[in-house]
Amino acid sequence: MRLDLLELLATEHEVSQVLGCHVEMRSEPGRDFPVGSRLPAGERAPQLTVEQLTRVRDAAHAVAARRGVHRFDDFLIYNEPRRRDMLRLLARGMAHKAFRR
Repeated sequence: MRLDLLELLATEHEVSQVLGCHVEMRSEPGRDFPVGSRLPAGERAPQLTVEQLTRVRDAAHAVAARRGVHRFDDFLIYNEPRRRDMLRLLARGMAHKAFRR
């Protein structure tokens, strides 16, 4: 798994932060922004500590055999989301004020 290599590199080479992407997580643990939110206020910073990267890697291993959207305090893992998972995410996004005109 690529996360294993990234975590190994980060722990062996004095890396202080890893820059994540597609953050879309609120500052409250386990809360994300709806799909399609534009420049959400209160979004977490994209920097991850090595400890957070290790938690992401461990979580990815834990859910590797389970399809769906898996919610953790600092991140979400989309592991081959099922149709109902995607419909739920899209419906939540459509109901969000970012899509209202």
